[in-house]
Amino acid sequence: MEREEAERLLEVARAAWWAFPTSFGRPVAEEPGEAVERLLEERGRLAGAARVLSPDEAAELGARAWRVWVLARDEAGGRAFLAAALERGGSACDRALGLYGDGVLALRLGAVEEARELGEAALEAARACGEAEPLALAHVGLARAEFERGEYARARELAAAAREHARDLELEVVRVPLHVEAQSIRMLGDLDRAAELLAESLALNRRIGDLGMVGVEVHNIAHVELRRGNPARALELFAELGPPDSLNAPFVAYAEGNTERARQQLEAAPPPAELPPDDRAELEWLRASLAA
Repeated sequence: MEREEAERLLEVARAAWWAFPTSFGRPVAEEPGEAVERLLEERGRLAGAARVLSPDEAAELGARAWRVWVLARDEAGGRAFLAAALERGGSACDRALGLYGDGVLALRLGAVEEARELGEAALEAARACGEAEPLALAHVGLARAEFERGEYARARELAAAAREHARDLELEVVRVPLHVEAQSIRMLGDLDRAAELLAESLALNRRIGDLGMVGVEVHNIAHVELRRGNPARALELFAELGPPDSLNAPFVAYAEGNTERARQQLEAAPPPAELPPDDRAELEWLRASLAA
């Protein structure tokens, strides 16, 4: 690839706007925008561009463009691109953001330990950078990995630090550390505090307009309220989600007082290995409650 073409692709990446920059889920709201569409179309050429650009430019391209592989649902392709973008160094700030993205992609692939290592590297680069956004994202990226590893106290600490670094940034960056901190506190057993933070997270996601995360937080609060001994409130929240799926069905039956149906539906619940840690913990609680 000629340098002129590589520079053109870098300019396209600079023009791209990501509605959800934390980007564990879909990084754009509805219409991606012209620059994002062009990156999506030309993503197969971006690794080549990274190899032609200077180390600083390549790292910047990595920091700006990795989300297109989240949009394409091609995590492996995104990781290959980031390897090319980051292999020669680059500025600490761009490396922190690129390493954060690599951690997101690794975690989406289920490579939890690798995501933790990338999170540590991103945090080291972010500290060298000293800017708020890389620090916030590096902390929350590592917090996600620690949560998946079952290190909930460490995840809570990292998420709280991420919230502090994100306090003057856009709301979308603030909301993810809030969610991770709330979930970590939930897993540590402080259900009252978790309920407070999850309600705050729900309100923030409604304000931002991320309907997917609204559903996630309604789901989480429903389970917390059931555990707190508020079955009527839990049922209201489960109803907001629509007809219960195979995971929530036994909890709805239990909240209604129908323990026999709850036992039957529990047998049809998804295998624990397919679920995140919080849902696995809820299934364990329900089994223990039904056995008592």
